[in-house]
Amino acid sequence: MFFNRQFQPYFVKVKRRLLKVANHWQLVDENIDINDFKRAKKQYQALTLLGNKCLSSSDFKAQGIARITLKALQDKGIITSLEKQPEINLNWLNDFEESTEKPYLTSEQALAITAVNQQNKIFKCFLLEGITGSGKTEVYLNIIKPILERGQQVLIIVPEIGLTPQTVQRFQQRFNVPIYLKHSALNSREQLDSWCHAKLGSGAIIIGTRSAIFSDFNNLGLIILDEEHDASFKQQDGFRYHSRDFAIKRAHLEQIPILLGSATPSFETLHNALQGKYQHLHLTQRAGNAKPPACHLINLAGLPLQAGLSPQLIDLMGKHLEKNNQVILFLNRRGYAPVLMCHECGWLVKCGRRDAFYTYHKSANYLHCHHCANHSTRTNTMSRLWFYTTYVHWCRHATIRRNASGTFPAISNRSH
Repeated sequence: MFFNRQFQPYFVKVKRRLLKVANHWQLVDENIDINDFKRAKKQYQALTLLGNKCLSSSDFKAQGIARITLKALQDKGIITSLEKQPEINLNWLNDFEESTEKPYLTSEQALAITAVNQQNKIFKCFLLEGITGSGKTEVYLNIIKPILERGQQVLIIVPEIGLTPQTVQRFQQRFNVPIYLKHSALNSREQLDSWCHAKLGSGAIIIGTRSAIFSDFNNLGLIILDEEHDASFKQQDGFRYHSRDFAIKRAHLEQIPILLGSATPSFETLHNALQGKYQHLHLTQRAGNAKPPACHLINLAGLPLQAGLSPQLIDLMGKHLEKNNQVILFLNRRGYAPVLMCHECGWLVKCGRRDAFYTYHKSANYLHCHHCANHSTRTNTMSRLWFYTTYVHWCRHATIRRNASGTFPAISNRSH
């Protein structure tokens, strides 16, 4: 798995034959006013990203811009395509720079960065447990800097393909080094190019999903696993493996540090941290002026609900809509109703086998526990109630949508 540097000159020649000539895009007229394309959001995003540069299709794809958008701009005569041989920049360290626009660090961030940087030349597993908005990504960026300054590469593994564009954008804004993606949404040619750049050393930062752990590197210096608790790191079929465990083992073999980041660490990782096998770092405060959201719990017993919406919620929705804000309602999808409740005393129908509520299915008129598959008829359950005025606490999408349209006729709503 480890690249033998004595074969590097030979591999450069082979790689030039492996890498395919890539399509690049540039503006036809550099004096074009891109503000004319603000209504076409993707085209405007593409032109803003392009500027006076010449970018490849892969660069646009990394930012979530599809080829059809570039083709539309080409048909309008705004941009043109040309073929260029892919660059193999083995000397990216000579031009390495870090953006001077950096946010102020909190004391907890500074302590976490110092703890990792003091041991970034040996194998050490760190768990960075930080609440949402605590600035874990900023910690990643500060930890990566000394690794890149030594000319070493960094592997960043994220749980979802959808997270890669925003991750790439954040890192490109900070470091002027070659960054490549590695995930299943890339075609075979693009995946081969990413693998070759990592193996040769021309890729300073590789960002990918779980399969990126199998990439070969010329001089790997750090592995970062973001959202380490996510179940998508585990391959369930075919060749079964857990990318987190594989990454820790690889870091041990390479004798390099590995950082596991999460707001809710998995039990295995948390146990290893409490046992002293991993160094536990904490971020308990939000970075900058960010504040945690205000949460309110409403007791629905005895309240006159409209399609499952309480008067307090409807009133709060109206206030935000008057300010032209948006409102999102997260609804339970299973069954006609997530719970059956006595509207007089607030008694909820629970499963007889476990501490969970029955879900009411109206079509078959029965109650079903989706945890243990236990079920009961609604008639049997109602016969046990002191009050027969039962209330089905329901939140169907269609009913919620009709109710919202009637209550707030001036707004448009969507059901997903």
